[in-house]
Amino acid sequence: SGTLPFSLHSTNLQNLQKVWLGGNDLTGTLPQGLFMSTNMTSLDLNWNQFSGMLPTEIGKLSSLQALRLSDNDFSGQLPSNIWTLTELQWLDLSFNKFRGQLPSSIR
Repeated sequence: SGTLPFSLHSTNLQNLQKVWLGGNDLTGTLPQGLFMSTNMTSLDLNWNQFSGMLPTEIGKLSSLQALRLSDNDFSGQLPSNIWTLTELQWLDLSFNKFRGQLPSSIR
């Protein structure tokens, strides 16, 4: 439990490929440093208590294939650049408080 370390806000994580932190009861917002790796293929943060809006930096994860953010407390509109992640094959955003409409291209 707890928050992600503040050092993640400024750490250079260019070579990071997979982050699996599901089910750890983590809280707070997501640090921008988490989205600095263009090599990341999998990001699993489900079953935590993260809150706030998803940072627009999520669109920088150009190699991302799997994104699991279910069962958190995220809210607001999804960043529009999440739909430009062309490698994305698995997306689970269930059980959050997102609002707004999905783009017609994925409906």
